[in-house]
Amino acid sequence: MFNAIGWYVLALAPLIYLAINVSWVILPLAIAGMLVTFWYCWGKFNWTHETALAVGVGPIAVLIGMFSVNPDPPVLVGLLVSVPVAIILCYLGLAFDEWPDAEQNLKKGVKSLAFMVWKYGIALEWYIMSWFLFILLYQILLIYLGILAPMTAISFFTFPGIIACLVLLKGNFRKVGGFLVLVAALYPCLLLIGQIVGG
Repeated sequence: MFNAIGWYVLALAPLIYLAINVSWVILPLAIAGMLVTFWYCWGKFNWTHETALAVGVGPIAVLIGMFSVNPDPPVLVGLLVSVPVAIILCYLGLAFDEWPDAEQNLKKGVKSLAFMVWKYGIALEWYIMSWFLFILLYQILLIYLGILAPMTAISFFTFPGIIACLVLLKGNFRKVGGFLVLVAALYPCLLLIGQIVGG
């Protein structure tokens, strides 16, 4: 708690500067982001810890970035575009990161979608692939709505690599998992490149 509060106090200087010079909206967003850390800890015991993290690294982070450079950004667009990043980092990344500890966490009473996947014997590969397919369809929707540039479809080239990693995951979780993280990290990079080039 003291570590978190110390960093929050240090963050106040740039936050106050941005609030004065760009938009006051930065401050409530930053406070909400700080509160997410406490929600995340509490959320481990009430099925909301993935969602808490998703809110922090998705919508709140994107809105803080938008209001840091523009006093009147397109908020709805920012919220819609933040969804894939939130899913990759939280519903996928968190599940993957905590998978080796699932049994111990279940004994502690931690409630998590990913841990239920482990408990009920559902293949982690299918769980992860389901979220990636959702992201693919969601991105197609954002391209159709004109929110993302059609060139962002270059990020779809990561999917064959993701499928290959998921097929090989059980053979060597640690090694193949490292490659899976790299391929998954390439997705938002290609998304950004496609938006810059095609936007």
